[in-house]
Amino acid sequence: MQNDPLNVMQVVSNLDIGGGQEVVRTLVENLAEAGCVPVVCTFKDGPLRHDIEGLGIPVEVLPSRRYSILAFPRFVADMVRMRRALVEVVNQHDIDVVQTHLLRLLDFLVLTLRYRRDLLVFWTFQNAHFTLREDHLLRHTWSLGPKRWAYRALYRLAARWVNGFIAVSDDVKTAILGSFRPDPDKVTVICNSVDVRRYQQPVDRSRVRRELGLAENARVVAVVATFKKQKGHRYLIEATPSVVSQFPDLHILLIGDGELREELQAQARDA
Repeated sequence: MQNDPLNVMQVVSNLDIGGGQEVVRTLVENLAEAGCVPVVCTFKDGPLRHDIEGLGIPVEVLPSRRYSILAFPRFVADMVRMRRALVEVVNQHDIDVVQTHLLRLLDFLVLTLRYRRDLLVFWTFQNAHFTLREDHLLRHTWSLGPKRWAYRALYRLAARWVNGFIAVSDDVKTAILGSFRPDPDKVTVICNSVDVRRYQQPVDRSRVRRELGLAENARVVAVVATFKKQKGHRYLIEATPSVVSQFPDLHILLIGDGELREELQAQARDA
């Protein structure tokens, strides 16, 4: 019926702690408050599952991908198995809209759900640097170039059938238009939101500063982000000496973890 709520499925690669995953958590909470019926679907379980299920929102953990496309017969079997599981979830929850996050190759698998003409599929891009990187390939790094070409070609072709792209910034929109060449009307900028209610709990500010070895009135800047290249921590560290010369009581906290942890620690020591 026309007044029935929309059943919206968020499909994310994993439920680890991260920016894209936090977007999913925030989205489903607010979709529920807006009268939609959200479902989260992931290919790898993680700590955010507890938070999402605590909101009363179902989480479906599907079988993950096991084989590279270079092992083609097994790769195809993987895709068939994963698609079958996706279809079961879509049918079980009578899904109307699917929005993907951080999927890359699996974006195309989700797009095959459009065999149902009434189902809408939207791809979300969280970063302007969405091309395949070396750290995405644990083995067969020689295939990086061909795979990049294939990804771009597939996205350009599939852009005709996906219902829309969601870009989290104007720069991301520009990158999508330049790389995938979709109809510009299909690309919508929706900036990531922050649920400020989570940060309004009372806290003993003086105690926290003492625990961190910070003076009561010191200036403090905190950056909460995964330690990855695209987060740009190194630029902040490079700029810090010139800023500290003007504000000697400035302290910068880099909060998180990731592949660049040791490199950033060394850079901070050198600075």
